[in-house]
Order: sequence, then C-alpha cells, then structure tokens
Amino acid sequence: MTLPLRGRGPRFESGPAHPIMFRMEERLEWGKLATFVENKSIPIYNWFYYKEGFSRGLVMKFLDRFQPKILLDPFCGSGTSLLACKEKGIDCIGYDTSKLAVLVSETKLIDWDVEELKATLRKIKNIKFKRPPTGHVKKDIRKFFSRYALEDALFLREIINDIDLPVRKFFLLVLINTITKCSYIYKDGSMLRVVKRPLPPFRKYFFRRAEAMIKDVVKMKKRFKRCNASVTEGDARNLSIEDSSVDLIMTSPPYLNKIEYTKIYRVEEYFVFGESSRKGVRSYIGLDTSKRYNIFPELNLPVIADAYFYDMQLCVREMYRVLNHNGIAVIVIGNACFPDRVIDSDILLAKIAKDAGFDIDVIYVVAKRFCTSNRTKKIGIMRESVLIMKKQ
Repeated sequence: MTLPLRGRGPRFESGPAHPIMFRMEERLEWGKLATFVENKSIPIYNWFYYKEGFSRGLVMKFLDRFQPKILLDPFCGSGTSLLACKEKGIDCIGYDTSKLAVLVSETKLIDWDVEELKATLRKIKNIKFKRPPTGHVKKDIRKFFSRYALEDALFLREIINDIDLPVRKFFLLVLINTITKCSYIYKDGSMLRVVKRPLPPFRKYFFRRAEAMIKDVVKMKKRFKRCNASVTEGDARNLSIEDSSVDLIMTSPPYLNKIEYTKIYRVEEYFVFGESSRKGVRSYIGLDTSKRYNIFPELNLPVIADAYFYDMQLCVREMYRVLNHNGIAVIVIGNACFPDRVIDSDILLAKIAKDAGFDIDVIYVVAKRFCTSNRTKKIGIMRESVLIMKKQ
C-alpha cells in the first residue's frame, strides 16, 4: 500500500497494510543529527566513537522542546543523552546491558579533578617499561596487533588496573581509544577485519590521547551544570525505576537486523573486562528466536523480526510505566531491509506504543535510503525515523 504522509514531503511506499495511520513528516535536515557524526568534534562526547549513537544536537532539540526535570535513556550506549542533560543541569538516568557502554557513559559523566588526572598520568609515564608475556592472548585478539602494540597494551592495562577508582575508569577509556587507533582493527558493518597499515607508536599515542582528554575536561568544565546523573547495567525490558518517575525518555533501541554489536567491540571489551563479559552491547532485544511470538500474525514476519518486536513490546510497556502522566518518549528507530521486503519498524513500533496506551504525536522521517537485494534489485525505501509519543 501507499502510506499517506501528512505534512511536508512525498508519499512513501510502505509495507503490508497497517490498521492505524500515524502522522508522518519529513525532517531530512535532521539526518546527520540521528548519527554520531556531530559528536566526533565535541570534547568528551567524542571520547568513544559509538557508530550506533545519535548526536548531542538531536538531544538538545528535544530537551529544549520538552523541558524535562528528569530524563531516562534505557539504551544509553556511550551516554550522549546523559551528557547533554549534564550541560542543561537536568537529572538523568541511563541503562545499558553492556558493561563497556556503562563504563564509557560513567566516565564521561564524572566531575574530574584535573590535577589528580595529571598527577596519575605523570606516574604512568615514569614507570619503566617491562615486556609482558603475550602467550595467553588468544589468536582471535592477537591478530589485530603488532607484537609491540600488543605488549604496550598489556603493559599499560596492568598499570591501569592498579589505579584506584574512579581514576582507573578514565585511563581505561584512554586505553580503549588508543587500541582503536593503534591496531589493525577495521570495523566493517557488524564485523571486524584485519587491515594492515602504518600505525602510530602505542605508548606515545596513549600519552597524547590522555593529555588531550584532560584538556577536554578543562574545556567543558564551565559548560556542565550540577545534576544527578546515574548509569546502571540493566535490561530495558525490566527497569528498576518506580512508576511515573521520569518526564522524558530519549533513546535509540538497536535496529532490527543490526541488533548485536558485540563483535565490533570485542577487542575493547577484552582489554577492559577480559574474557568474562560477552553480553550484547546494547540489549538482548530480539536475540531469542527459539519460538514464535506472533506479535503481528497478519504480516508473517521473519522469526528474527517477530522476536525483535516481542522484546520491543516489553520495552515500550516499561517506558509507559515509568513515565509521568503526559510524559514524552522520543525514540530514534530505523526500518529493516530483508531479501523480500522492507519492514517498517517505525510504524510497527508506533502500533505497539499505541496498544500500550501512548498517543503517537508524530513520526519524523529523518533519512531515506534504498533497500536492495544482491546490490542491484531495489526492494523498497527504508526510513530512519524519530517517534514522538505521549503517555495518556
């Protein structure tokens, strides 16, 4: 069918018929705001490149519009929404099932003592290098490093692990950034590839990166305001938050077909947590495909899509529970490309939200791209959208 769009822009070719119509408006000028690109040039926001994240600018747009007293991001990733709240002095709560994401978000939110960071960095620099054993490192990790880079990474990790918290978190994040730049890691979609290329000396880059991050703390001190900010390792389907306790939810759940990001961050996880932590980076959303849930039986969805929307139904119900009356949920979501169809995740998520009790204010379409099969056959148009939902 053709789904009518109210407001600006052309009509979109949609998937199977949907019994509820939602107001949709194009905001293609927001396309970059729905990506992490803007954050790459902003101090502290850029301490960890999180390709699945959205931008500070998008969060600010809705903080200014809805003026919340407390915000929740149940898929907080690298903490962009929380850091934006800190700039505004707004209390905020973040959840993520990934220990790595929680570490990154916590580290960005801490009010650092610059002199303490500088003193710790001087101590690290003064420790004489000792070549560590590398035989225990599995080939799956070793292949991404030169011999010297691997030795440096292990040596620095051992030093950092002896530093007291919370300063240890700061230098673990420096180490993660250094690994990204001084290894043969190439992140290709949801996969890691080895790409041999000239690399900067590991320890020298580590020290430069630490100095740059300390300067970032100084630059941003005046921009940050006092607020209560917390990050918890937890599941968006079962939040440990009281009923009707937040004013605004700003989040981006994992997209269908881009659910599991563990593989592209597994090297960083290894150096921070060892082999013990292999949870999904964003959530367990849609990972259990062992049974059929038939959330939309009329659509005959692929098994993975059926599991995804079942879990998203649980998440949306939790969002509804924790929001205050007239509270707003802003959700950034992308449609999914399958060999035989485009699945309109934005519309289906809006239907789930409607059934949960939300009023769907508008779906802003911020990006469009073709879904193709075998790189040539056009299946349809995929949208990336921002859903604005109000608790009734």
